[in-house]
Amino acid sequence: MWLSFTLRFSIRFGLIIIALLSLLGCQSQGVNSLRDMLTRRLTRAPIMTIPFVTEHETRSSSLPNTLEVCFTVSPATLWKLGNEAEELQKQILSTVLLVVDGNIILPDNDQLFKVTLPLTIVYDEQGKRIGSYGGSVSTCYRVRKHTQSMIISVSVTTISGRIHTYSWLVLPE
Repeated sequence: MWLSFTLRFSIRFGLIIIALLSLLGCQSQGVNSLRDMLTRRLTRAPIMTIPFVTEHETRSSSLPNTLEVCFTVSPATLWKLGNEAEELQKQILSTVLLVVDGNIILPDNDQLFKVTLPLTIVYDEQGKRIGSYGGSVSTCYRVRKHTQSMIISVSVTTISGRIHTYSWLVLPE
């Protein structure tokens, strides 16, 4: 069983973490001390951002030494005036990025993304249609099992080009 703590932080801080972990990726002691420092900082006072990941779970996989990292993205939280559901769903699917301890995790060849209904049409105060968004997008990635804590980040770039990052800390039991 894995314990998971949600840590939400600003785009800049999230990208700094990813960059620092990447730079120190070949030095596991450096990554561990950086992870410890970041864990203390983030659990003390996380900086909030849009909670576009509405659910996340880390669970054992049927494959040896493998975990499944599953998450759900809500298009409603990323919607902006004028966005249309199909365009927003395509944007999420084409830009979603999973990073574990500074390492980008590529989707499997048979990666499945579950896109749910309904379609929500958004109207302004005068009843004029101003856009739409669809249901949630869910998926699971397979990652190498860690014996230590992991910082997991999901990033999505919106249609307007803004990058949103949502991260959480997973501690082994």
